[in-house]
Amino acid sequence: MNYQDIIILAMKREEASYRLYNDMAARVGNQNIKKLFLKLTSEEAKHKLHFEKIYDNEILTEN
Repeated sequence: MNYQDIIILAMKREEASYRLYNDMAARVGNQNIKKLFLKLTSEEAKHKLHFEKIYDNEILTEN
């Protein structure tokens, strides 16, 4: 794998984590646990944005 592939994989994994936590939040009845899953969803979105910025700044500018 090259650097670009690694960044793309990281973005995909963050997106998958986001979807997982979002789905779990929708299924759980306990409001405290739901809040936890929604917080995790928010964190995963931040992580994905971080990798998207790296991709834009380091990969797209090279090509």
